[in-house]
Amino acid sequence: MTGPVDFEPHAERDIAEAADWYDEQRLGLGDVFLDAVEAAIDRIADTPLAFPREDGETRRAILRRFPYQVYYQLRADHLLIIAIMHTSRHPDHWRSRS
Repeated sequence: MTGPVDFEPHAERDIAEAADWYDEQRLGLGDVFLDAVEAAIDRIADTPLAFPREDGETRRAILRRFPYQVYYQLRADHLLIIAIMHTSRHPDHWRSRS
C-alpha cells in the first residue's frame, strides 16, 4: 500500500451516479457495483505500478463484472482517484480532471 486513497470530487460523483443507476436497474446491484469499485481500488493499492499508463502519470484499471475503468495517479504519499468511467465513454473525458 502506498498510503491513503483520495478521490477527486468528480470521481466520487461518478461512483455515486453509477451505483444509483445500477440500483434503479435492480435493487442491491448498486452495492455490488460499489464492492467491485472497492475491490479494484484494493488491487490498485496493492500493486499500483501493475496497471498500464494511460497518459503521463495516469494509470487505468478495469473493474471486474462492470464495464467501468478507474483512472488514478500514484502520488508520493497517496493514490489519487481521478475518475471512474464507463468503458463506452470517450477516453479523453477524464483528462480534464487531472
